[in-house]
Amino acid sequence: MTPFAKLTGLAIMGAVSALIFVGGLSAQTRRLENKVAPLSRQEANQRWTEFSRESRMADYCMSFTLEHIPRKGAETKRKGFIFGKQLGNTAFTRIVFDADSGGKEFLLENSPDNQRVWKFENGKLEEIKKSDWTKPFFNGCIYAPFDLLVPYRNWPVSYAGPDRIGQAVHYFDARSESFPDFKVRVALTREFNSPAQTQILGPNDEPIKTLSLGSIKKIDNVWLMLELSMRDESSRDKDKLIFTRGNLTIKNPAEIFRPESLGKMLDIPKLKNFR
Repeated sequence: MTPFAKLTGLAIMGAVSALIFVGGLSAQTRRLENKVAPLSRQEANQRWTEFSRESRMADYCMSFTLEHIPRKGAETKRKGFIFGKQLGNTAFTRIVFDADSGGKEFLLENSPDNQRVWKFENGKLEEIKKSDWTKPFFNGCIYAPFDLLVPYRNWPVSYAGPDRIGQAVHYFDARSESFPDFKVRVALTREFNSPAQTQILGPNDEPIKTLSLGSIKKIDNVWLMLELSMRDESSRDKDKLIFTRGNLTIKNPAEIFRPESLGKMLDIPKLKNFR
């Protein structure tokens, strides 16, 4: 087994968990040559399989702040909670925005064979059609359900070569007939095979949005990505998704991940400060 295949605590699986839970950090950083050698076809296939493979994942609940930072104008903030659970080969993520003021909720369902998204707003539950997954959670923000659902983990991919973006990475291009207008380019780190950057690329490979990950911290023996930044490459506006508190040892009831449960009161467990 290669070093990046060793996972600590929670495995890489599910929707947003593929971004925020960092696998492979049980392998200590080691001194490597500066040159980033390209991967063979077998090595590239193995790395993508390790990133996208089905794995079991523990339940979690975390609080977050979503900051919208426009290039011009005032910043805005929204607060919320995110719950996760694995049921069989399906990972569920429930996102609650502005819970204290009757805000908006989303439910993401992700399995190797199927992905679905639901929204609850103003007392109405609806399933979001696939063509609308890229629409922002709110007007005036950049993040969309697509960005946290991470459906491209199950798309056909091609290896696009090595590079450095502050660290050594290998690029993979993912495409789907369901989204013919763009592709997703994922930069997996050489050392840990975790995503350092994800870009949505339009015609002529022009970047549309860039997701950058940073600020890693070990909490309850789990390496956690505490901050994810999303930049709109046209407007240069930015969103920051910051995880502030959490509980990584709970057992979430399965019923809170049913679409009909959206909009109903949730019990928030005791959460530990991450900062």
